[in-house]
Amino acid sequence: MSEVFKLSRDPLFIDKVRDVVGLYLNPPDRALVLCVDEKPQIQATEGTAPVLPTRPGQPEQRSHDYIRHGTRALEQAIEGYIAATNADPKPFVWTKTADEILESVARYCQRTSDPHH
Repeated sequence: MSEVFKLSRDPLFIDKVRDVVGLYLNPPDRALVLCVDEKPQIQATEGTAPVLPTRPGQPEQRSHDYIRHGTRALEQAIEGYIAATNADPKPFVWTKTADEILESVARYCQRTSDPHH
């Protein structure tokens, strides 16, 4: 099992989570809300630090930053995925509230700061 998570140090993080999730859950009339994010998991990447192995009660851990290596048939794979998705599109509907997300972050922080792990 592997787990990667980067916790924001932005002092306005909670406010921003509430604003963004609010747009997803209750967009303005006639609005289209899009999220565009870099997806390092679909690239040929290498972490900048060694992977920390699994320990009892703790998943494998990796650094959040990476180095890119080539684009090894990536464009074709992405174009194929887009074509297949567009052939039978299903819009994504956001369901988690800001409170649920922030509670999840708090649980993660509690779990990773617990000295007994």
